[in-house]
Order: sequence, then C-alpha cells, then structure tokens
Amino acid sequence: MMLVLVIILNIIGLIFKDVGAQPCLTDESKTKFDSLKKALGALHTSIDDKIESLQSDVKTKVKKIDDDMDSLVSDFQKRQWKKYNGHCYYYGNDRRTWFLAEQSCKQIGGNLAKIEDAAENKWIKDNRSGT
Repeated sequence: MMLVLVIILNIIGLIFKDVGAQPCLTDESKTKFDSLKKALGALHTSIDDKIESLQSDVKTKVKKIDDDMDSLVSDFQKRQWKKYNGHCYYYGNDRRTWFLAEQSCKQIGGNLAKIEDAAENKWIKDNRSGT
C-alpha cells in the first residue's frame, strides 16, 4: 500500500513539475490537468480509506488472537499438569484420535506420553482419575 502511495505522489510531483515548466497552458490542458488532479485526489482518498480498513482488520484479528490466548491460558490453568520422573504430564478432558491428540500436544510444545515401564503406566493411570 505504501508503495502505491509513493508512486502516486511521484506522479503528482512529475505532473506539477511539467505544468510548472510550461509557460502557458491551453484551456484544454488546464481542464485535463484539473481532471487528473481530481482523479488522483480521489485515488489518494480511496487508498487512505483502504489503509484504515486494513489497520482496523488487523487490530480486530490481533484482539481475537489475544482473547484466544487468554482463553487458552485460563484453560491450561484449570487443567492439571503433573510431574513424574523428570517429565511433565498434561491431562485433557476431551476425547481425540491419536493423530489429533499428537497435534494438540505439539501445539503446546510437547508430545504424547511414551510409556517406558510398568511403574510409569501405573502412575499415569493413578493420576488421571483426579482430572
């Protein structure tokens, strides 16, 4: 958007330079010049409006992302993280396929639990009933 605005301003500058360099303008040239000047002014206004609209859209989307993040933080605080044998375990209440569960874990920086032994398996079973 800024590039378009710079180009338009350069065109206006060139037009003013060319007009100023000519000693006299015909009525037809002056009419065309005035028409072009109005058209460029309208284009400038249109670009300004579009920039304002885009800025508003970005602010709205950033606010939504911020609200979503607040919701996630709140959700994570409600759920329990438990530590066992140097690892943190997160228990969710929603049912998912293995693939979707793995995706969710990766989104929060983890992995699905890979149970290494019977003691870990027992610990996971004993602690999931509290959530």
